[in-house]
Amino acid sequence: MLNSRMNKVGQVTQELSPLSVPAAQQLFPALAHLTQINDYDILASACMGLFFYLTNGPNEKILEVVDAGVVPLLVTLLDHN
Repeated sequence: MLNSRMNKVGQVTQELSPLSVPAAQQLFPALAHLTQINDYDILASACMGLFFYLTNGPNEKILEVVDAGVVPLLVTLLDHN
């Protein structure tokens, strides 16, 4: 069951990158929630999805992620051991 959920999280985060900004904005609250789950694989998939979204396309995507409030969560994760 967990592997099935992980596969779905991975698929969703991989599909985030080519989405338009309005479509991706609808997924940001869910990704923000996933970054707060205490499961390494889910957390890694959510962060990778955000990374691929940020690095694949115009710079306006960065502002969308900042506006979605995800950045403080990512900064906290960077400080995590």
